[in-house]
Amino acid sequence: MKKVFLFLSVFAMAGIANASILTNGDFQTGDATGWGNWNSTITDQDNSGNPLTGNGKTTAGGYGDFTAKAWGDGQQWGNGGFGQTVAATAGTLYTVSAEAMHITGDELTNGGIGVLKLTFRDAANNPLNGPYGEEIAMITAGSTKDIWHSLSGSREAPVDTTQVEVTLMMQWTTTGPDGGAAFFDNVELVPEPTTMALLGLGGLFLRRRRK
Repeated sequence: MKKVFLFLSVFAMAGIANASILTNGDFQTGDATGWGNWNSTITDQDNSGNPLTGNGKTTAGGYGDFTAKAWGDGQQWGNGGFGQTVAATAGTLYTVSAEAMHITGDELTNGGIGVLKLTFRDAANNPLNGPYGEEIAMITAGSTKDIWHSLSGSREAPVDTTQVEVTLMMQWTTTGPDGGAAFFDNVELVPEPTTMALLGLGGLFLRRRRK
């Protein structure tokens, strides 16, 4: 019976560890609380003031179901988006996920992309996985419009990592003319507990039980 209880306890602790560590990842505050942003806004409408289609993992859609909308500045490599930085630990596997969409009447054109990025940084704020972080997944002008696309990926934090930034960005990659916007919703960043960490928690529990 004790072994079963131990297994269930460790399993429960793993579940707690698998919670997203981002603030306001679903944007239901109706604003950018927890995020830095540029050339972007939080909205529940399209350009004509109509309710958006069902947002992300929800099916309600429309007013009150907010999303993050990003656009560029019309220049090559011009961009807009949102970023959030949280504490991170070297050697930990982080899984980032989001849902992204572009819509009829505000679709991505030519070289426009909607990108989910991860940037690991050290204590001096230096990027550790490339000078601009890493593009995890994206939607493009060729992605089906008016439906949400799931974006996700997992990366291990490099040596010297103390923080990680999640970036949601619309970017123009050509000289133009480009246009449109990228919408993002239900963004999560989950640190995955390692097997050794779980065994350590189990061992600690056993020692306490024996006392």
